[in-house]
Amino acid sequence: MTVKRALLAFVVALLVALPMTFPAQLITRLVPLPAGVSHAPLSGSLLSVQSDWLQINGVRVSEVSASPSLLGLFQGTPLAVAVKAPVAASAHVGGNDTRLQLSALEAQSRFEKLRPLTGLPGLGIDAALALSLEQGVIENGRCAELDGALTLSDFQGAELPAMSDITGRLSCDKGSVLISIEPDNSLRLNGTVRLTLQGRAVVDLSAEPPPGPLFELFVDFLGQPRDGKRFQIRFRS
Repeated sequence: MTVKRALLAFVVALLVALPMTFPAQLITRLVPLPAGVSHAPLSGSLLSVQSDWLQINGVRVSEVSASPSLLGLFQGTPLAVAVKAPVAASAHVGGNDTRLQLSALEAQSRFEKLRPLTGLPGLGIDAALALSLEQGVIENGRCAELDGALTLSDFQGAELPAMSDITGRLSCDKGSVLISIEPDNSLRLNGTVRLTLQGRAVVDLSAEPPPGPLFELFVDFLGQPRDGKRFQIRFRS
């Protein structure tokens, strides 16, 4: 092997090995984080970064991992990020020190697991939650763009009959996340839930459950409805 070929082979090997050996903790010196974002010390390399936790505006997630995404690079979201708790989620992420951009976000958890984080009251009903987000933008700590859906299914509770899924569309409104629910579900639940990125919630919903266990469950928690059939669920945290 000539000296030129040996040198070329060395350079190629170095370029291939660099992302695998570049210390992950140095990323924070090269990539600015948006305001309100903090994390535990990083470990791993550029090709696979791990952190025990990540916090965004007071909301903390655990067991975080990230790796480069070639597909996301062309969409402005070059990092493929995954978390394990309190939700199991994955997304493509990008941005700068004032803007956080998300795409292809998928997340699953259960209502009772997340309810303490939001301050929402319980109704004795648990459900699986699935969030699907095509794209989202958080700018200067405020919701700027959001397109997705939140679905509740697999309802659990004492003597509950079979219930259809409840779906809410996600959008941004005056810097908050707005969940709009249509009444095409077993509870005829409809209205809005407004969530700020600082963890506050404003709930304005109504429900018309059918006579039977569901109706009695609502009576137990909310009292008799004024018109005898429709319950008002209003809450602010």
